[in-house]
Amino acid sequence: MQSKVPSYRLHRGSGQAIVTINRRDFYLGRHNTPDSRRRYHRLIAEYLSSPETFSLSTSRKSDAAVSELIVAFLAFVKSEVGDKEYKGINLAMKPLRSLYGDTCAKDFGTSQYKAVRAVFVREVHPVRKKSRTRQYVNRAMVYVSRLFKWAASEQLIPAGVYETLRLIPGLKKGKTDAPESKRVRPISISDVEKTLIHCSPIVATMVQVQLLVGCRPGEVCSLTPAMIDRTEEVWQANLDKHKTSHHEKERTLYFGPKAQNLISPFLNREPDRHLFSAREAVEQRNAQRTANRTTPANEGNRAGYSKRSRIGTESKRAPRDYYDSRTYSQAIEYACKKAKVTPWGPNRLRHTAGTKLRSEFGLETAKAMLGHSEIGVTQVYAENDRQKCIDAARAMG
Repeated sequence: MQSKVPSYRLHRGSGQAIVTINRRDFYLGRHNTPDSRRRYHRLIAEYLSSPETFSLSTSRKSDAAVSELIVAFLAFVKSEVGDKEYKGINLAMKPLRSLYGDTCAKDFGTSQYKAVRAVFVREVHPVRKKSRTRQYVNRAMVYVSRLFKWAASEQLIPAGVYETLRLIPGLKKGKTDAPESKRVRPISISDVEKTLIHCSPIVATMVQVQLLVGCRPGEVCSLTPAMIDRTEEVWQANLDKHKTSHHEKERTLYFGPKAQNLISPFLNREPDRHLFSAREAVEQRNAQRTANRTTPANEGNRAGYSKRSRIGTESKRAPRDYYDSRTYSQAIEYACKKAKVTPWGPNRLRHTAGTKLRSEFGLETAKAMLGHSEIGVTQVYAENDRQKCIDAARAMG
């Protein structure tokens, strides 16, 4: 978003030109002279190129504290990365801010870096309430290094600070107290089928679409009628926002005949409205409960009144008109408990689809269908990948 351009003004007391940027006054010399105008335009150009760091870069940048860099860095990345990655970066900054927030950034080195990493290993995750894995710790420390890389690129710290940090190797397997992440495995079709019986029709459709298309949970949640091009035999959805969009990667989903049949009933809505609505799923569930009711309507609990509402444990937030990755995963987990199968998450559906694609069509086609292509692929290879995806979607269904 374009920042508001501060104005060139006359300071009546001194007769000088003045501009105020981030609540700081800059005197430019005698008002309405070419030199003062030149200084003004130079300052504005520097400010608009990097409004997050302007105040730091025009002050004593060599004395900038780590906490100052964190504030400016988070303001920068918020517009550059997806919400999920931003949350991860923000969380990774907390131990750094707690230990070294008031430390001069240019003095941050190997010992400080390892101390922050030790906190990640020693303390439990504040949300998940369990030890962080080795893979999580290494990823968090990449974010810490990224902060200092960005600060060096903005000339807020000497480049040598980042060059030193990037030489520090990550934690190695078997050489740390941090546990290993559990590898995400494909989910068996039999477990999926048992779970689907207890899913709402909407969630069941989302699960089946994921199996056929190989998309991420967030991608199936984000689908709208406007995204889906239905002009060809195999429908295609080009996603503007997805996990790797900030890396300039394109993401296209391919819908074969079976997938088309699944989503067709959801296309008769406003173009920009989500296909799969959590609110509609709740309404369907309540309607089914009403239809299955054996107590006469004039007896028992009235509509909207239950044991949970009596004891105050009912959610006060109304369901939204769409699912996100979290609520979608929660819906599947609830159905797993009903089905008495080991809980599984929607990411495992993607692994199941990927395994089938690789087995039947090869690794290259599986990579293309799952959106794992590299940046800068030539148009010839992109067209080949597109045709392979179309062939695979047609065969998958």
